Amino acid sequence: MRRFSLLIALALIAAACGAGDDDPTVGEAGLEAVAPLEADVGSVPRFEWKSIDGAASYQLAVLGPNGPIWAWEGEDTSVNLGGLSGERPELMPGPVVVPGTSWSVAAIDSSGRVIDVVGPIKISAGGPSDPDPDESAATAPRTAEELPDPCTLVEQDDVDDLFGGPSPTPKSRNVTGPGDSVAGRSCSWSRGFAAANVSVYIETRFLTPMDICDFCEPIEGLGTEAWGGESDLGSGGALLAIVQGELGIQLRADGLGATVEQLQQMATTVLAGLG
Repeated sequence: MRRFSLLIALALIAAACGAGDDDPTVGEAGLEAVAPLEADVGSVPRFEWKSIDGAASYQLAVLGPNGPIWAWEGEDTSVNLGGLSGERPELMPGPVVVPGTSWSVAAIDSSGRVIDVVGPIKISAGGPSDPDPDESAATAPRTAEELPDPCTLVEQDDVDDLFGGPSPTPKSRNVTGPGDSVAGRSCSWSRGFAAANVSVYIETRFLTPMDICDFCEPIEGLGTEAWGGESDLGSGGALLAIVQGELGIQLRADGLGATVEQLQQMATTVLAGLG
């Protein structure tokens, strides 16, 4: 279960309880983390801890250098990142371990009281594709406000192509997330019932998930992973969502009869602008 407020609260508890402790894997009341405890854990690890007397449930928080990655609550003492029962299918979007990731878990009694907490425990995906955290921090946007305006990342000819001629004046804005926090930046063009939009998010969890886009399919050759499709409802619409490292990029066109290929052309320019 993903709970943004729960994750933030648990992270604060874990940081407070773990500060100054020699071993963040063992709590004061006997809660003990089992895995993962080392750096090279892969991008989608399984989290595991030992049960503790009096616990009715457990709350897991996974945090990245730019904020929350994923949160879970349940009675089990192990869970895969993202809550899947097995391995994540190739190109399926979802939370992943990034450089600077840590995790914490809390034991909760039947009244909702925190019994014990372990963490934060630092982990990383490892492997040759896992960049140095200091290098990533120096180059990647740390906040949504640092993201470039998507209006400056697209080619005017590509937008005109969507509208079949000169396109409307673009409008840029911040995109808000939970608690009115800034989650990303967006650029949109609209004329009557026709509209196009390009959004760049600081976290991939703000992308439109595949389970509410029943016409979307995985697309190869864009970013880390991508999926998109065209709707056959009304005058038609197209959606393209891309994971690029820790960033999420989403392009969509409504009422324009646009194709995914047109959005892919725009996406190539946007990805190049993001570096």
